[in-house]
Amino acid sequence: MAVAISSSTFITSAQQQELTERRQRTFDAEKIKENRLEKLKTELNLTEQQEAEVKALMDERQKEMEKNKTEREAAMKAMRERHEEQVQAAQERQKAHDAKMKNILTPEQYVKYEQLNNEQRAEMKEKMKERRKDRMDGRKNKMDKANAIQE
Repeated sequence: MAVAISSSTFITSAQQQELTERRQRTFDAEKIKENRLEKLKTELNLTEQQEAEVKALMDERQKEMEKNKTEREAAMKAMRERHEEQVQAAQERQKAHDAKMKNILTPEQYVKYEQLNNEQRAEMKEKMKERRKDRMDGRKNKMDKANAIQE
């Protein structure tokens, strides 16, 4: 029991450490904006008026980007929820269909029917796995080509 608790705690600590490291690697938008403004000020020899206007424009853009991010996250959450509802509805339809089939078929037939369904599900899973692999390979090839062009 103590081993399970300590390994669970270890995982949590490791996950927490990874999260902390990821946050440290994440760019600070405010700092990036300040550095960019300073570089523009120096390189373009901006007046105080221009600097103030550029800063205001950068602030406006940052707010727009944050708003867009929030909207995207909300849209993604809604899509996930809608998908979960669709999956749930499909599972309920399948259960109702299976119940009707059970009433129609003999017990032996129904056992064979379930075996056939399980085989079909396994085939579909394998096909989906292959499609995912093909898609990932395609993406990798595109990235390789893009990198080759850049070099």
